[in-house]
Amino acid sequence: MEALLFIIILILFLIAIILTRILFLVSATYKRVARITEKPDKAREAYEKYLSEKT
Repeated sequence: MEALLFIIILILFLIAIILTRILFLVSATYKRVARITEKPDKAREAYEKYLSEKT
């Protein structure tokens, strides 16, 4: 009975470790993708449009 309880606790511990690792990898991947893709800069676009219309 004690061995079964130990095995169950060990399995739950391993599942928790795996889920934590997956969460870390997803977070790291999201940060890399967010850094690579550029967000549109509305202020810069408006300024460039203003300069092109002015000249």
